[in-house]
Amino acid sequence: MKKIALSFVLLAGLIFLLTQCGTADAGAKTADTFFSEILKGNFEKAAAMVECNPLDSVDIIPNLQAMANNPVNGYLKSFKKSFGFSTNVSNGITTVEIPYVLSYEKGEQSFNVVIVNRGAGYKIVSVQ
Repeated sequence: MKKIALSFVLLAGLIFLLTQCGTADAGAKTADTFFSEILKGNFEKAAAMVECNPLDSVDIIPNLQAMANNPVNGYLKSFKKSFGFSTNVSNGITTVEIPYVLSYEKGEQSFNVVIVNRGAGYKIVSVQ
């Protein structure tokens, strides 16, 4: 009986781990596409990947342009996902937080990218 219970717990843990990794992979794919569009200068495509509050009238494109050409560090050269991730599922909303390192002409800068899926696909919520 103990072997069956232990097997069930291990199987449930493995399934949980695999589903969390799949969620993080989907979120990382969204963030990779987002940063790729910024590197290419496709700010409209990158802006379409950002979840905006409909009550906000803020134009996101100047912020994305500032990310691509940082006044302190220069032009964005590359990006890479750092180690680790965090996922949370609450009331059917999936939130993924992934650390990234952006490499500029004059240095590197670390960011946490928060991505959310409210049922209509993954969107970037913040890059902090």
